[in-house]
Amino acid sequence: RHLIQERVSQTDGPAQTKSTLHRTRFGSFTAYELRVGGKLFRLMTEQELSAFQSGVVYRIYYVQYAPLHLLLSAEVLAGEANVQEQPLNSS
Repeated sequence: RHLIQERVSQTDGPAQTKSTLHRTRFGSFTAYELRVGGKLFRLMTEQELSAFQSGVVYRIYYVQYAPLHLLLSAEVLAGEANVQEQPLNSS
């Protein structure tokens, strides 16, 4: 609904990052998760997850699209994010 209405939301808080290896009978995959301000964002790659550091306070701009949220951008509010900017490969 928010995607259709072009409504952008925001949440603030310390980041919690997590990567989990899941094994199925068809193979395995790794899930990358970012939690900020009680909102869960599922990321596609380890490179995306590495842009965030646990404990650093971020403001996240996103579109609500249940059951997931579409992360649009993020900014550091407090703490020290020692992350170097790297372009994301689209391939």
